[in-house]
Amino acid sequence: MTSEALANHDCPLCGGANDCALARSGRVDVPCWCESATFGAALLARVPQPLRGTACVCVGCASAAGPHRRR
Repeated sequence: MTSEALANHDCPLCGGANDCALARSGRVDVPCWCESATFGAALLARVPQPLRGTACVCVGCASAAGPHRRR
């Protein structure tokens, strides 16, 4: 999880809403679906370089990637 709220509400892979609670609320002390998810290196490598670390992948893209690991 990031220490700053993200302003980007769109998934960098499909362009749909990413449902990021941090972006939606503008706060970092709110729970988000991604806290219990992990994302694989292959999925994260698909995120365009300028958006890495600034835009969250949506649930649909994360689920479509299959079992995912972030850590």
